[in-house]
Amino acid sequence: LGVLSVGEHYFSIEITDKRGYRSQRLFNDIWIVDDSYNITSEQTYQMTVNDLEHNGITLGLDENATTQQMYNNRVNMTNYLESLHQQGYRKGILPANSVIRVNADFLDANGNVTNTVKHITIPTNFTLDLNNSTIKLHMYNDTDYGEKGRITNLMVTFEDCIDSHLINGTLEGDYFETSVDKEAYINGANGEHSSCIAINGGKYNTVDNITITKITGYSLYCEKGSVGNHYFEDC
Repeated sequence: LGVLSVGEHYFSIEITDKRGYRSQRLFNDIWIVDDSYNITSEQTYQMTVNDLEHNGITLGLDENATTQQMYNNRVNMTNYLESLHQQGYRKGILPANSVIRVNADFLDANGNVTNTVKHITIPTNFTLDLNNSTIKLHMYNDTDYGEKGRITNLMVTFEDCIDSHLINGTLEGDYFETSVDKEAYINGANGEHSSCIAINGGKYNTVDNITITKITGYSLYCEKGSVGNHYFEDC
């Protein structure tokens, strides 16, 4: 490809063998940036415990956390990240070694199943640095809210983002809290759709230096969105 100029470039690759048979044609694009695009210190916000508490986010919750607290954590974290983005920040850094416990994203503050609540969502053109912190999913059982395999949960999503990133931390599911008999718990698709990360559309989004552990469903997946193709790398 040679030396490419700053901006987006598109290319395709097709191979023809000695017999004249052609391969599938692969399409890709590359976004070239220079040093002027780097995130500056002025565009980086170091969150404090007081910041999080002021925005309705409680750190260090354990298995005795209330539904309201865990609901607040995921909804208010989403709102807080978007607020930082709207203020012009391109990166937010959590307090080091924090634990943010959340409940399933289909539950409201009263523990009822609803389609109006949300998972933690990364804004577009924004990097969330977990700073060695953990987002922890509180235990739940599909059969408490419907049939096995019919309940879908996500912990973090990218929704039609461009240049958004999740880095440096852990996302932990509820597998080792579910039951003494783990095989019996997951039998029959129970927890199959208790997933971790979804990238829905967008471009140039990454997950880097993230440990995904104890998820009973899908660790990560990508789906078509309204903006364009999406990329998953450095996981």
